[in-house]
Amino acid sequence: MLNLKQPEALEAALKLVAQADVVTHNLRPGKADKLGIGYGALSKINPRLLYVYLPGYGSKGPKSLLKSFAPLVSGWTGLLYEGGGAGNPPTRSVFGNEDYNNGFLGAAGILMGLERRAISGVGDYMEIPQLHSSLWTTSEHFLDADKQVVYGFRLDKDQAGYNALDRLYRTSDGWICIACRQDGRFAALARAVGQAGLIDDPRFASPKERSLHDAALLAALEPWFADKTSVEAFALLDAAGVPCEIPAAKSWVREALWQDWAVASNRVIENFDSMYGHVRQFGSFIHLSDTPGHARKSAPRLGEHTRQILAEIGYAPDAIDALIDSGKAMQAADVTGRIQSRVSAA
Repeated sequence: MLNLKQPEALEAALKLVAQADVVTHNLRPGKADKLGIGYGALSKINPRLLYVYLPGYGSKGPKSLLKSFAPLVSGWTGLLYEGGGAGNPPTRSVFGNEDYNNGFLGAAGILMGLERRAISGVGDYMEIPQLHSSLWTTSEHFLDADKQVVYGFRLDKDQAGYNALDRLYRTSDGWICIACRQDGRFAALARAVGQAGLIDDPRFASPKERSLHDAALLAALEPWFADKTSVEAFALLDAAGVPCEIPAAKSWVREALWQDWAVASNRVIENFDSMYGHVRQFGSFIHLSDTPGHARKSAPRLGEHTRQILAEIGYAPDAIDALIDSGKAMQAADVTGRIQSRVSAA
């Protein structure tokens, strides 16, 4: 952690940049240049540097200087209305997760940029606005021959699904979900619910015809589900090869975090000294056979490695002490144990 408004702290940052692979930030346009860490300045210090900028709406344009965080960009790109269901008002519970999704895009962009640098020998400037991550969340949409948006996955008014064969159905004691748009799956469903005649009905002969007569198909299927419990419906559908699942009434996270197999496989890690006390959290979901990764603990605290990093770029212990004592660099007061926070992991 460095206070870049202080010349001595900026000097330390530039020393670090000289040997860095990647610099990334999400300051509003113009702020990085004002602080002395704009692309022009840093690329002169390190021509191999990959400079990754993740602003809200981009570095240019009428909204570029606005603050950006979820769900504002999601609302601007139409996701709140889309999540509400056809004909319904927008819903706050649906969002494009600008922060997480843009982190994913940024990580993928960095990997591509480093691969390009390995070939070209030079760095690059990369810009990935949060706006793009919300647009990415809507990337299943496309235009038809009349240039009208085709809503392939737009929720219906009941917010139960996308059509009669890709939705939730209410059972006598809960819900069950099916995904049967393809011909073979539709045929298996028709047989399982005792309505094999639907297969030869010309109204349902193809995906297009089934979509045109969706209301009739929904009316034919709903009574079968309403007459059975979720467990009964699942058993009959599963035995017939129908893709289906019973939605969990409670989040699976609490159960998954306390499974021994999840800890043993590093999908879950345990931290007895986190900033929120004893916690379990998700670790590594990507498993490579030859180069396995391993998650060990929570993310570093702000300033946790300030001393270590300054030492790596040539600062002597007394020089590091001077930077920290003057507030030009910051070291986390505690790197283990709970912090004062309203957030509780209990």
